[in-house]
Amino acid sequence: MNARDLVLRYRKDPRVIITVPLLILAATSLIYYAVQRSKDLSPEALNSQVLLFVLSNINVLLILGSDHFPDPGVWAIVGPLVGYSFVGTGLYAWRRRPESRFGLLMVLLGFAWFLGPLPAADAPLVFTLGIVLGGLAGPLFGHVLLSFPTGRLPTRARRRLVAASYVIIPLAPLPALLVSDSDDVLTDCVGGCPRNVLLISRDAALGDAALAVDRALTLVLCIVAIW
Repeated sequence: MNARDLVLRYRKDPRVIITVPLLILAATSLIYYAVQRSKDLSPEALNSQVLLFVLSNINVLLILGSDHFPDPGVWAIVGPLVGYSFVGTGLYAWRRRPESRFGLLMVLLGFAWFLGPLPAADAPLVFTLGIVLGGLAGPLFGHVLLSFPTGRLPTRARRRLVAASYVIIPLAPLPALLVSDSDDVLTDCVGGCPRNVLLISRDAALGDAALAVDRALTLVLCIVAIW
């Protein structure tokens, strides 16, 4: 029995449903304690903790309840840990150096990371929106790297690059979604993806071209950012 079979077997087990939120609560409490030890806990940090707890639980339950998401057991564990690391580090940096925007960007990156598993939803509308919204973590990650350590972009070229990435990367899949089935856009669904609600009329040639342009634009942005 592989990991996916175990998840499918136990995802509706009451013990799992109770244990997973408790583990997330414990992780949230550790971040709360770390931030509180650095300085007095601000309302912004407290609100972030509440939002982090809610998003973590939604992510885990969404992934474990999905009928098509690949490797749900891995993502249900690793996904929240990555998001927690960004948010926790960002809150600590934000409290230590409030004049810097770097901590705030790290927090936003952590929350954007939790949008990534939205395509795990079996509901067609949430699944389709997740393909677009899930791309927000990429531009934020680039923003964090290019603005280190102050959180501010020092040149006009970098500001233009980051602004372009916030528009291009999330919206790049839209043309393909208008003319392609969801299985053509996301090829790793187990047993088929949910319906693409943005599909107008299927055109394989246009869909392939749109996906090629999507990948080319993303690659160009990455190369320019590195260069």
